[in-house]
Amino acid sequence: MNEDELASRHIWVPKVRAAVKDRGLWLLYLYRSFSEILPAEQVEARMRAAIRQFGTRKGRNDASGFNADKWADNHKNKGSADVFDSNQVRGAGQYEQQMQICPLVDLWREEGCSAGEVSLLCDIAMEGDRGRAEYHGLKMELPATLADGAPCCRLIVTDPTA
Repeated sequence: MNEDELASRHIWVPKVRAAVKDRGLWLLYLYRSFSEILPAEQVEARMRAAIRQFGTRKGRNDASGFNADKWADNHKNKGSADVFDSNQVRGAGQYEQQMQICPLVDLWREEGCSAGEVSLLCDIAMEGDRGRAEYHGLKMELPATLADGAPCCRLIVTDPTA
């Protein structure tokens, strides 16, 4: 990020968080609507598959040689680290995002979702990152989430070839 982008962070971060919340509403309303006509396990499976497909699509758009370090660079350089108030921990072939804020989780709680719904919707939404990691042959773990009450989401990406 350049100096102007950093200086205007107080303007664009809330706007991006609001846009992420809009996507959270889409996911919530689609999930609830489909759950009215299909068994919950079918809705969950189909939503997971669709969102994983989205992650795979994102992976295809990444530059060649995409790895854990480039995942970290993208998170920081495109401003996502600011949007999710992330700390980043890097190691040899491994990267950990520690996200303190999640607009999706905030929105689902604001909408009155139960703790179980918030946890499920969060895990479904994470299929995008899982699909992207899988596309690049990376391992992705999510040992803690804000949705489940942790102080931060911990997304760990490991490059098995490093």
